Amino acid sequence: MMPAMKCSPSPFMLPLSRNGQNFRISGRECCTIFVSPYYHASELEAFWRSDVYKRTVKDRATLIKLQAVAFPLIKEHTLKGVAVAVIKKDFLEIIHPRAGAKELYSFCAQECMRGMKFWFTRERRTTGVVNYVFSHGAPGWGIFEKQTETPAGRAAFKVGTITRADMRELLPLQAADVLAFEAYKEMVNGVVYRRRNEPRPHPPRQSAMSLIRPRKDFVTYFDAKRLTDIFIRKLKRPELFPLAKKCPRILRLFTLQRRAQSGCRP
Repeated sequence: MMPAMKCSPSPFMLPLSRNGQNFRISGRECCTIFVSPYYHASELEAFWRSDVYKRTVKDRATLIKLQAVAFPLIKEHTLKGVAVAVIKKDFLEIIHPRAGAKELYSFCAQECMRGMKFWFTRERRTTGVVNYVFSHGAPGWGIFEKQTETPAGRAAFKVGTITRADMRELLPLQAADVLAFEAYKEMVNGVVYRRRNEPRPHPPRQSAMSLIRPRKDFVTYFDAKRLTDIFIRKLKRPELFPLAKKCPRILRLFTLQRRAQSGCRP
């Protein structure tokens, strides 16, 4: 999570294929070639400011070479990539979470798990559960843990186990961080401006296009419109109606919806 920024990239899950051991070996060899202890996408993007990378990644060309080695390994040994990016301002204005921005992590994590459940049950049509591993240190982890600790919460997403690990020591988490970062960059460089009907300041990133596999990896962006749709669906539950009073826009949409259902004119 990057709470200081307007948009927040998600945590997401990248399950390993059966030959995951080969992925670990190849990943370590990749980092050894470039004398890097681990792959952290946001730090590598600003390598000149990073104490970890500024001595080994001399210029942008070196970073591109590193991506050219790492990205094919990620795609080869990853069954599915799911990422979520949310505009924080819209989330706070529309959803009105009680714990504020801390609930954004839980929202992103659960939406990723929803995407994994869809893949698990609709595309692969597999029975069973999914074991998830998240990175340490995310703000709002306690909220997410509480919402998924009940049997009902775990059954809803077909959760087996939920554990945490140090991203620097677990290569699948480093791979997940790469996709989360690319989803975040596309949100701030493209989606935000497209929603405003403004020209984007930068073209789509070549790194994102070389990493994300069309029709295989899912990247979902939540802006005001999509968050509003979610909120309206929740308002079908009467106990949530008082929340609509906090946002006049939501209250009006809810009123129009009720009138349409009863056959009245707006």
